[in-house]
Amino acid sequence: MRNRRQALGGAEAYRIARVLEFRRFGQELGGLGAAMRRESAPATPLLDEAEKSARGIEALYQEKLPIIKNPERAAEVGRRIRELASRSDPENLGECKTLTRELRDIAGTQHRLTGDYRVMVKRLRQEAGIQGAEDPATAKMAEKIRKLGGQILRKKYGVEAD
Repeated sequence: MRNRRQALGGAEAYRIARVLEFRRFGQELGGLGAAMRRESAPATPLLDEAEKSARGIEALYQEKLPIIKNPERAAEVGRRIRELASRSDPENLGECKTLTRELRDIAGTQHRLTGDYRVMVKRLRQEAGIQGAEDPATAKMAEKIRKLGGQILRKKYGVEAD
């Protein structure tokens, strides 16, 4: 039972970290798009797509925030469940069920969120590859975007939707 609780806590911590990692990626992508826009006018459609993805990542995060609340809340719920499970008190069952439902909703939303983020990044990488191949003037910028996207996609984990 202890290993399962530890694994559950590890998966939850991973989901929280991945959501925040994708969010940082979106912020970095938005900054990259703004900086690159000054360098090359032919890459405008690609940069527009990158900035659209960056805005989409943040918008999706803000939309799901009422469910996932914040990373600290999920960690707090997990800690409270572990604390209740460590004590043999029949009174703990009701609170444990309530907290488990809340954690399930948070984790499920984070799971879907990372899956949606992965799809957005894959689509952006594909678009960057196409535009870079079609227009040599955008090839350098397309490669930067593809590399940045590849870094965020590099470490898919078993609990991460695809």
